[in-house]
Amino acid sequence: MKFKLRDADVDFLRNLLRQGSVKWPGRAEVLRGARKKVLEGLTKNGKKIWKYHWQCASCLNWSRDEAEMEVDHIVEIGPFEGDWNEFLFRHFPPDRSKMQALCIPCHMKKTKAYNSARTRWERKK
Repeated sequence: MKFKLRDADVDFLRNLLRQGSVKWPGRAEVLRGARKKVLEGLTKNGKKIWKYHWQCASCLNWSRDEAEMEVDHIVEIGPFEGDWNEFLFRHFPPDRSKMQALCIPCHMKKTKAYNSARTRWERKK
């Protein structure tokens, strides 16, 4: 007997994976690769104040706040096609070069372009 999940169940699991990816060590690794230590100034007694800044891979702007950065799959994950191992491998790639740090506006623009193209392609079917 073969068990098949309903589309609603797959969507539910996919959203859980998305939420879990925030704590995934690969995300932190990608953000570490996009940051640099910057001298912000000096204290009253002359001690240096260092802060991290993160660079967006798309617009190349620097952000002073890590919360303004998101980790993005360079190649979109795409839809679930029936194989959980393959889907998890695409979602959490062991090769971090398949991921990039983007600022929120660039990530939204990329996601919107992907969803728009996917919708146009699905209509042609």
